[in-house]
Amino acid sequence: MRKSAEKLIFHTSLGDAMPVINVPLHMLNEFGLTWEDAVEGITRIGGEVSRDDENCVFEVSANRWDLFTPEGIIHAIQLLMGKRVPEKYVCPQSGIVMDVDKSVRNVRPFVVGAVVENVRIDSMYIAILMQIQEKMHDTIGRKRKKLAIGIHDLDKVTPPFTYMAVQPEKIAFEPLGFSETMNLAEILAHHPKGREYAWILEGAERFPVIIDANGEVLSFPPIINGTLTEVTEHTKNLFIDMTGTDLKTLKYALNVLTHALSMHGGIVKSVKINAEQEYVTPDFTWKTRVLEEREISALLGFHVSADKSAELLSTMGYICKSKGNAIEVEIPPYRCDVMHNVDVIEDIAIACGYDSIKPVQPERTTHGVLSKMTGVENLVRKYFVGMGAQEICSFVLSSERVQFEMMGIPRRDCVRTKNPSSLDFSIVRTLLLPNVLSTISRNQQYTMPLKFFEIGLVVEQKERHNLCYASVHARAGFSEIKSVAESFLKEFEIPYEIEPVSLPYYIDGRCARITVKNKPVGTFGEIHPKVLENFKIGMPVIALEFDLSSLFL
Repeated sequence: MRKSAEKLIFHTSLGDAMPVINVPLHMLNEFGLTWEDAVEGITRIGGEVSRDDENCVFEVSANRWDLFTPEGIIHAIQLLMGKRVPEKYVCPQSGIVMDVDKSVRNVRPFVVGAVVENVRIDSMYIAILMQIQEKMHDTIGRKRKKLAIGIHDLDKVTPPFTYMAVQPEKIAFEPLGFSETMNLAEILAHHPKGREYAWILEGAERFPVIIDANGEVLSFPPIINGTLTEVTEHTKNLFIDMTGTDLKTLKYALNVLTHALSMHGGIVKSVKINAEQEYVTPDFTWKTRVLEEREISALLGFHVSADKSAELLSTMGYICKSKGNAIEVEIPPYRCDVMHNVDVIEDIAIACGYDSIKPVQPERTTHGVLSKMTGVENLVRKYFVGMGAQEICSFVLSSERVQFEMMGIPRRDCVRTKNPSSLDFSIVRTLLLPNVLSTISRNQQYTMPLKFFEIGLVVEQKERHNLCYASVHARAGFSEIKSVAESFLKEFEIPYEIEPVSLPYYIDGRCARITVKNKPVGTFGEIHPKVLENFKIGMPVIALEFDLSSLFL
């Protein structure tokens, strides 16, 4: 039993491109599934599966959060194989309240909670819970920065609970894995989890804690729970907390976790959150969309009736009602990936089976070629890889805080996203450099020097293809980045001139502008210490950013 549990935990630590979830073979059998069912079901959903003597190892799509738990995978396969029908879950009130103090606003502002009663727990399922927790931390939670989960033995504490921020020395408790009482500052300094995740709270004057009515500490999020509420084989009732920086993310993640626990026999009950705006979690409301038959057929490329679409969608977990040539579709509360009718229609295609779609001979034959810019990007990419730099690929969407405030740039006109789901994705980036600095900030634990580059789109008055390169090490200086910039331009036989420039994110006197035919095409220099401080980078950084569109087209 212990060996199997260790295997489960080990796989969650691997940095896979697709999230990897272990499901014990006996768990598949308990839910009426065979190995063959698992292979067919997960393949149709778009994942992969392998096995050893004890476990199935599933690789699932990163946008399908509902598949981040063994129960979620089993549930999806059961639906697809016709061994389960969609059903709505009732979530009665637990009567438990969590008060949110204003002190957490600038540290870790949001919290959600749930109660799960009568859960069947043994040593194997504790390992599974740990797997779920760490997988969500590493993926959805961005290494616990965006989301952190606490799972507690409810019977060992007394509601109501309070979520607040306190001075590090003012409160002490016995952290999980230790047998001595420590204050919050000592936990960050001496506990393994404290040292690993201290960066999340860096710069904060107060740290978040969750306490019960008697002042007992349940959790120090996002670092560690208390020993008091440790889940054991004797635990029957669970209290779950999730804290983070985005409330919508927390609510969806809680729905995923509580749905899994309900499949394991648990009775899910809601918790009332007394924050600036009161809300209740988990929220098991099914959202509704209406799809027209012609919309479905147009996107799929072949005719599917409304009745047939409703039948197929039921195997993907939706509850549907046909209304003439349209269907009303209710979306499960744990399917955060369904944001548009296109997502629902994609699930119709999955349920239908891509293999069953008959190919049609095109009326015309065409052939594709690389665009000139793609060819340029490939050459530039090859050049910087040859220099020993690691390519990164970050989001095109960013925030004013990262693009302007942290770079010391006055706010200016930019392309904004309408109704952004998160402030982190509220504008289209105007520079690549902030994204590269963010990457450096998250990778300082590795051996220096670090060299990163990115090639990607930025948008100001018009769309541009930019190149950004940065290097970080103790002796990084202007002469080094000047050499990199000049070597690059000479490699591609581009005539250039260097002239002085003053930019807020470079050190004055240690930066320059590149011009080609009197047209500015890029800059390079040493990053200003204030910018390094904003990104929490502890060593000198040199960087360049060029407009490839102007250089090559």
